[in-house]
Amino acid sequence: LASCGGGSGAERLRAHDAWIRPTAPGVESAAVYLTVENGTTTADVLLGGDAAPCMVLSVRVTTTDASGVSEMSDAGEHVSEVAPGGALRLQPEGLHLMCSAAVPLVEGQEVPITLHFQHGGDVHVVALVTDR
Repeated sequence: LASCGGGSGAERLRAHDAWIRPTAPGVESAAVYLTVENGTTTADVLLGGDAAPCMVLSVRVTTTDASGVSEMSDAGEHVSEVAPGGALRLQPEGLHLMCSAAVPLVEGQEVPITLHFQHGGDVHVVALVTDR
């Protein structure tokens, strides 16, 4: 499901292909994945977002060391930057938004999300809850 931010035509930030993993019983967090395209001539940074079922929606990154141990941490600006004319892909085992859910997220549910960018303001997208 797609939506867009400010600007017109191709000269804007756009988010699409957004999805969230369903929460398992007793689990209060879920990863959000999507793609952001920057149709502007200026780099921008994904700072985080808001979504009704999420108490917090923060930019996180998963890294795996040489021994196979994975760790999740806050993503720095260099990680969440969208280059001019480029794309930023939030995907499993990498960059993602972490939703600290106040309510269970159920397969098939649609979740409106507002993404916050350093320069481009807010971009709206609807994410489908699915276990791809």
